[in-house]
Amino acid sequence: MKIKNILIIVVLFALCSCNSSKKSNAEDKDTTDNSVHTIISTNKSIYIKDEAIELSLEVKNTGNKPYTFLPWGTPIENKFTGACLKVTHNNKNIDYTGIMVKRVSPTEKDYITLESGEIAVGKVNLLDGYHLDENGVYTIQFEERYNGLPESNTIKIEIK
Repeated sequence: MKIKNILIIVVLFALCSCNSSKKSNAEDKDTTDNSVHTIISTNKSIYIKDEAIELSLEVKNTGNKPYTFLPWGTPIENKFTGACLKVTHNNKNIDYTGIMVKRVSPTEKDYITLESGEIAVGKVNLLDGYHLDENGVYTIQFEERYNGLPESNTIKIEIK
């Protein structure tokens, strides 16, 4: 009975020690503020097939405290480095076809901190990441990802 109690204590101690108190950089960041908004836009709503489509992503801190996020994989990098948009045409998802960047764990310098009222903006050519080969209306939305940014508004563009 005594050995059983000692064994239980040892197992509990081992389990408790597995929970490290050290957090990763991503866990240290406060990404729970609902006062951050993401807005996507294009400079027009109708495009000719194969015409460049400049898509802007604006991240705005409307809260009262600083907001820190990881811009990786978002248009804030001013290029596509991974799938970040939900693009649909005729109720079908359009797959991301751009480059995929694999990186080491982020460091402090990789994050962006927006003070209250500050805005970060990035622009990409939508065709660098998504094939919009068919005429018609496309629906586009920035999707929430690991970087902590909320989903954006939804926009529609037409390809003629």
